[in-house]
Amino acid sequence: MNLEEDYLIERFLKGELSEDEKEQMETRMVSDPEFSEKVALERQLFKTFDEEDWSDIENPDKEVEAYAELFGAQESKTIKSAIASSAATYKRGKTKTLRKPVWLYAAAATIILVLSFYFLWPAGIAPEELYHTYLDKTELPSLVTRGDSAPDQMKAQAYFENQEYREAVQLFADLIENGGQSGAFYIYLSLAQAELGEFSEALATLDKLIQSDLLDSEKGYWYKSLVYLKADQPQDAKSLLELIIEKNYYQQLLAESLLDEL
Repeated sequence: MNLEEDYLIERFLKGELSEDEKEQMETRMVSDPEFSEKVALERQLFKTFDEEDWSDIENPDKEVEAYAELFGAQESKTIKSAIASSAATYKRGKTKTLRKPVWLYAAAATIILVLSFYFLWPAGIAPEELYHTYLDKTELPSLVTRGDSAPDQMKAQAYFENQEYREAVQLFADLIENGGQSGAFYIYLSLAQAELGEFSEALATLDKLIQSDLLDSEKGYWYKSLVYLKADQPQDAKSLLELIIEKNYYQQLLAESLLDEL
């Protein structure tokens, strides 16, 4: 990723782009999956570690104190070692051309890996953690097709991928109200509603999909089970997963795996 593109993403994440620049950015994110992945990675690092938070990173002991209390000695030692090692590597070969020190990203990636392992494999995984884990394993439908694609569809998907869920809800609801016959609209709408904590609305949206005659209607059961997890209703999720397995519905194998974890 060149420096100009790097700077553009940083301005985007900081909300410094003009409306025209923002719209061009969102359109590119939809049409260029590789660029969209770069933005997603930058967003995760941007949200987790900004430069001010790392102002005194040269003292790894201080940076790891909070993790030590929460995760225990062994995990903390791993984090501390990653920070110190990455910082030392950076100091030996730093240049003035980098927007952010490379060692910061290396340390950040290591910490994220350590914390992900900790959260994904403890006894009694929280329902919301399972929601995110299994949603990541599910390939969401794309609203971008070869050739021309409806601008509102592309914009709605960009809103969702950029975590602008309120805007996504409004636009997907408009698409459905205006006669949009796509199961993907209902899926994205329900997930955006769930991210906003509007669980009753999300479940109602998926019920409409399930009761429709759309080809994707069967997918509503799987996404409804995930919304139940997001809403911290694991028993309802279990019942629905059992139905998916019994009827051999969409994502049966994932449903079996998820049911085992519950």
